[in-house]
Amino acid sequence: MTKILIIIISMCFVACSQKKDGVRTLTGHAVITNGTGALVGNSTCPQGVKILGSIIDSTTLKTEAGDFTGTFQERVNALLSTTAKPESIGLVSGFRYASTGIDFNGLIKLDANGNVLSAQSNLTFTVRDSIWADQVIWDPKALPINIIFDQGHASTISGQFNINSQSGPATLVLHDGFGDILFDGVLDAQNFSGKVRYVNSVTVVGQIMKGPLGDFIIPRCAILP
Repeated sequence: MTKILIIIISMCFVACSQKKDGVRTLTGHAVITNGTGALVGNSTCPQGVKILGSIIDSTTLKTEAGDFTGTFQERVNALLSTTAKPESIGLVSGFRYASTGIDFNGLIKLDANGNVLSAQSNLTFTVRDSIWADQVIWDPKALPINIIFDQGHASTISGQFNINSQSGPATLVLHDGFGDILFDGVLDAQNFSGKVRYVNSVTVVGQIMKGPLGDFIIPRCAILP
């Protein structure tokens, strides 16, 4: 009886731990850490309003040869396939302000010419899935899936912004040993917005994935020249 009880307890421990098993538990692109919410920038905008940077589903995906496409959920799973299998990822909404989704927390620092200063920039890519949403109800310390880009996690942030006009092209590239996440859009008087895609360099699902993820929007006041 004691032996059976031990086996049952062991099986329960494995099942309950599945969320963190293989879901970005390495360095750089695969870090899980406690998130601080969906803020962009280490401070608030001048208006004193907290900022929300997010990725949402797109009705017009911009694709290249060899890209994986599918539903927003399938594209999120493909992005995370560097370290996570689909069964370890919960549902992720493609709508803004939903209980699940993808948010940003960090700071993009530019020089006088609009080039990203990697050493002074950091970005946390937070995936709030339904597994986390269920867990956080009874455990406030439950962790979402956080992908951290900064010098302390063997990653770089690069890009260029046209800051000398009210509206101009802008690019941002998050890079580490697991691949790239690329933002391509326009910086106008209010926002940096456009399309985001990923190019993975490793996989745990048998095929290295790349393709469009969705649309993004980041308030301009979070990007400090």
